[in-house]
Amino acid sequence: MKVNSDPNELFKKELTLVLVIIVVLTPFIFLYLKYQNQWKNSENIIDKSNVNAIEINFSDVRKMQLSNDKKYLYVYGHDRSGISIFDIHDTKNIKLLSTFLFPNIRENYVSEIDVTETKDGKKLYIVSPYLGLYCFDISDKSNLKLEKIIKIKEALKISLTEDEKKAFIRSDKGMYVVDLSLESTPIIGEYISTNSIADIQANGKNSYPLDLGDIQVYDDNYVFLLDRKGLHLLDVSDLSKIKSIFDIGTLARGRQIILSPNKLHIYILAVSNNIEFFDISDFKNIRSLGGYTSNNDFVRGLKIFDNGTKAILLGGRYNEKNRNAHFYEIEVVDISYPLDPKLIKKFKLKIKKFDKFAISPDNKYIYINFSHENKYKHKSYVFSKEINLKKE
Repeated sequence: MKVNSDPNELFKKELTLVLVIIVVLTPFIFLYLKYQNQWKNSENIIDKSNVNAIEINFSDVRKMQLSNDKKYLYVYGHDRSGISIFDIHDTKNIKLLSTFLFPNIRENYVSEIDVTETKDGKKLYIVSPYLGLYCFDISDKSNLKLEKIIKIKEALKISLTEDEKKAFIRSDKGMYVVDLSLESTPIIGEYISTNSIADIQANGKNSYPLDLGDIQVYDDNYVFLLDRKGLHLLDVSDLSKIKSIFDIGTLARGRQIILSPNKLHIYILAVSNNIEFFDISDFKNIRSLGGYTSNNDFVRGLKIFDNGTKAILLGGRYNEKNRNAHFYEIEVVDISYPLDPKLIKKFKLKIKKFDKFAISPDNKYIYINFSHENKYKHKSYVFSKEINLKKE
């Protein structure tokens, strides 16, 4: 004998099923609403088949930056390649002016270099663990002249004081202070915060990549140092007694420090794909303002522009089979309110080996480096491409 089901029971079962479906789908709906503008604003800007690229005379570009007067582009390799200067007065038609090739001081190993330019645009200082400190006269951009070499062990990053008479150099074990006017014994101060990489390896532990860490001069009395122990604020008012007055150990694998134009914030390109913001208006109360996490697997480059209100990140994703980066993106992020950074736009890059980039002074052009490798030769190119960094 068939028994009729209670209509109320059927309704309850149907209602329960609907509620379960809503609960399951709600997170996906929110994700779609969050990222739909990012997907809409994502565009492909780089395809090497439709650009006029200039080949440079070394194969591995590690850094690109604009000159202080925004009229030239400096392109650097590692410490066995070289440096090139481009004229970017006409952003649509950049020109290679000069190249300097570093000596082959080591057979098998290369290391990152770091570069800083004086405010008048007449001198360039380059450091690397194996080159030491190279001082160039670049008053004539078409003819780079090596003025002098200062021998410094394990020089990794460099930042100049406001008067440009001293250089603070991140070393393997901490920091050196160098008097740029002295030919002999130029080191006038030192801060040691950690063991050297050689000591770490000798103890059977993993090494620390030399491209990690950074240094940024705040003023004549204070310097920010990023090394294997994290972020340090150093009191350098007395070079015979340099001391740390603030430390953040969680930033031990940070790559880059950027000081905001008004000196109220610092931006740290931290481990993997994360950028962290700090309020440094009061050195007695340095506060974290949160950060921004890229959707990419890693971030290799960070630039701040528009008076500190926007950030550009170069990120990429790994190939699951061999962990080689198989595509890259540039993200434009609004950081005018650091507590709530917002992604404005994405640019996809259709180039297999994409290394570094720089942004034109008017924020309308991007200068791109990419590499091409075949059976016989590894080549590197630089070109400019018009972009729109504003949200549409």
